This record gives sequence, C-alpha cells and structure tokens, in this order.
Amino acid sequence: MKKRLDRSIDWLLAARPLIVTAILGTGILVLRGEFTVSLLPFYILIAASYALSLIYWICFRVGLSATLILYIQIVGDILLVTSITVLTGGIYSQFSVLYFLPIVYSSIFLIIKGAFTSASLSSIFYTLLLVGLYKGYLKEIFPLETDVTGSYVFFRSYLHTLLFFLVASMSGFLAERLRKRIHELAEIRLTTDDILLNIGNGLFTVDSEEKIVFFNKTAENILQLKTEDVKGHKFEDIFPKRLSNLKNNIVTAVKEKSSSYTEIEIEKKEGEKIPLGLNITSLLTPDGRERGVLFLFEDMTLKKRTARMVALGELSSGLAHEIRNPLASIRGATEVLSSSIKVEDANKKLFELILRETDRVNRSIREFLSFSRILPLHFAKLELGKIIGEVITLVKNNPSYKKGITIKNNIKEKIYLKGDREQLKQVFSNILLNGINSIDKKGTLKISGDHNGGNVSITIEDNGAGIGKKDLEKIWIPFYTKGKGFGLGLPIAKRIVQQHKGKIYVRSRPNYGSKFTIVLPKG
Repeated sequence: MKKRLDRSIDWLLAARPLIVTAILGTGILVLRGEFTVSLLPFYILIAASYALSLIYWICFRVGLSATLILYIQIVGDILLVTSITVLTGGIYSQFSVLYFLPIVYSSIFLIIKGAFTSASLSSIFYTLLLVGLYKGYLKEIFPLETDVTGSYVFFRSYLHTLLFFLVASMSGFLAERLRKRIHELAEIRLTTDDILLNIGNGLFTVDSEEKIVFFNKTAENILQLKTEDVKGHKFEDIFPKRLSNLKNNIVTAVKEKSSSYTEIEIEKKEGEKIPLGLNITSLLTPDGRERGVLFLFEDMTLKKRTARMVALGELSSGLAHEIRNPLASIRGATEVLSSSIKVEDANKKLFELILRETDRVNRSIREFLSFSRILPLHFAKLELGKIIGEVITLVKNNPSYKKGITIKNNIKEKIYLKGDREQLKQVFSNILLNGINSIDKKGTLKISGDHNGGNVSITIEDNGAGIGKKDLEKIWIPFYTKGKGFGLGLPIAKRIVQQHKGKIYVRSRPNYGSKFTIVLPKG
C-alpha cells in the first residue's frame, strides 16, 4: 500500500508542472494578443510550478509526512490557480475551472476530508479574488468593467462555491468507495497469494507464450529451482536435463490444452530420483480462450513408502497369524507326547526346550501383532498413583523380575491424567521391564510424577547398565535389542504415548542407568 502511495505521489509531482506548462503555454500562444499586460508573470508561474514540484519531491524523499506534504501542495496549487485566474481575465477567466484539479486529486489521496478542505480553500481564495477585483484592490493587475454589479460577483462566488463542494462530495465519495474496493481486492489477493505460495504441493503456471508466470515455494524445494531464476522465462530455457520428464509433460500439455493426471520421475541435484504425482489443468477465459496451463504436483516418495509399509505390515500380520496356528499345534502335540509316553531325562529336557521356545516365539508374535495393530483409545480421568501401583504388582509377578530389585513408588499426592487405562499400564510396565532387564542382580527403580503446566510428567529411573549414545538413537526401532526381550516394548510404549498426544524422552549413561520421562495430558 505504501509503495503504491509513493508511486502515485511521484506521478502527481511529475504531472503538476506539465499541466501548468500546457495550460499557460497555450494561453501565451493563443491569447497573448488580447492582453496589454506583460507575459512575464506567466513564465514566472511556469517556473514556480517546476520549482515547487522539485521542493515537494525533496521533502517527500527526506522522510517528511506524506499527508503534510499533500496539504502544503493543495494550498500551493490553489494559490497557483488563483494567480492564473487573475492573469487570464479575473472574473471572466475560463481558467477558474482549474480549481477542480486540486479538489479531485486531494479526494484521491486524502479522501473526503481532503476534498472538502480543498473545496473550502478554493471557495475562500476565489471569493477573495472576486472581491479584490470588484473593490479595485487588484485593478493594476486586471481592471474590472464598470458594468459588473455586486450581485453578479456574489452569484459567481456562490455558483463556484456550490460547484466546488459538489465536486468534492462526488469525488470524495467515489474515492472512498474505490479505496475500499482496492483494499478488499488487496486482502483477497494477499490471502490467495499466501495460500498458493505456502501450500504443501508444488504449483506453477505457464502462459500461452510458454513462460512461467507463477512458481511457489514448494515447487522451489522439490524442483530445486529459484523463483527469480524461472519467473518470466520460457520453461524450455531454464529447466535442466534432470527435469526432462516434467519438461516433456509441459510441452504436451501446452500443445494439447487438456487436463490430466500422471505420475513421473525426476532427478534431484544430488542424483536421487523421486516420483511426482502431476495434475495438469488448462486455464481458460470465460469465453473459452486459452490463458495458460496450471501444474500442481507433489513428492510421492512418502506416500509410496507408506503404501509399501502398509502392504508389508498386512503381509507380516498375515504371516504372523499363519505361524501362530502351527505353533499351537506343535505345542499341543508336544504336551500330548510328553504325557502319553515314558520320556527319559535327556529327552524330557528336549520336550521342555520345545515348549519353552514355542512359548517364546508365541510371545514374540503376540508383541509384534500388538505393535502393528492400532487399537482404539478409551479416554478417562485416571489417578496416576493407582495405575502405577497396579503396574508394579504385575511387574513383580513377571518372570523377568528378580528379588534383588527394589521398585519405589514415590507418587504420594493425587495426580490425575487423561488416557486409556490399559494402554497406559502397558507403557509403564514396558518401561519398568526394560529397566529390570538392564539390572544384573541388584538394583533400584524409582517412579515419580508431578504436574507440568497442562500436562503430567512421569519419570521412571533405574540404576542398571545404561544405554550407549549410539544405541540410544535406536531403542525406538522395532526389534532392536541388545539384551533380553524382542525389542518391541519401547517402540510400543512410544507409539501409545504419541496416540495420547504426549511425549517420551530418555537420558542414559552406560553403567549409570537410564531415566525415562513421559509427558501426558492432565486429567
């Protein structure tokens, strides 16, 4: 808006001396034979208009208030018009219509307030001019004819004043409406440009001359091209060879003027190839003429990877179920055999090994299915202390628990959180079991909780073997483990916490133990 105002004022400063030169120059050429007075004042007024425009321009550039400069210009221009009117016939001058110019431009720049200020000043100066001529104060400049009456002078003053304020009202009203429409259009354009520039998909448009008109930020990132390097240029001149597939589709779209969807592959600067989903839409005017082509595209890498992961997950889940069925048969058959026939000690150990390893594989499959299956959440207001108490009881009855391990529940006050009871119990038990597995023979686990703004913060700390820096980054990866278990406990815990819109952190040092912090919504 400020840049547009600056340009408009620059145009006004440039136009003023040119208009004065055209008007007074014409007056000098056409009317010079009708005046007995010297033409020197005309030249002085022309020079003054140039000098004033230069002074105004300097004042504007040094940072003076644009509004103040505009009001000074209005006063200066009305004085200039008054001088021209005096020199070109006084009460009979046709140049009194020039008073409308400062009224109109003041309405453009200063709306109704400026228009009425200009109309008031024009009325005052024109009336003073008429009175001065009628009373003889200006007779040395232009003598008034003796047959002009006071009533005629009053009528001229009244008519001009009426016209001045009428023009001020109309131009001010129209200028106000125009400014509102410009502001509305600017807001619409700002909103539209912001949306198009920042949407998650790449977008660019090519006009009928095959030049790129619009190029958004996502297009910059995906295609690795800068807007300033491509905008206004033909796509064939600036698209590198690595984007040849995209270039070929643009050529086809511009020729065929049709809309379509296709999937292509482009190459990044680093040599990596990425898939793009490309929507091509022909842009037409209301009467059907072609304006250009719009290209909307997205990087399909993540979607394709997700689709592969979904397919792999479905396959893995089906495979896991297929494995569980024969496992159940093997375990059942082993139990029947061990109970129906006489088994020697060596063979008895083999039967026990089969049963134990079958159970182990079955637990692994159960945990895998639990990880791959997203269960619906049933939110409720839960008391943290009670849940931790229940979890401690379950953990102490787990085969991994050792009598040399002490679990301390330091949650004394009533702390409430919001979540799914059973799934949160799984989170806490998985982390506690992880701590138990990290302790060799004797050790301690401490559990504490506190309010943290709109959340609840729970910490579970152990003094076990700890986790190395390199391994710390991998503990959330499924099946990654360096100890007992299957490496699914912590990934499952993290996923459940994320489903609860919470966060989980871990700090650990080898030989000093680990500290897990879970942040969950307050109940």
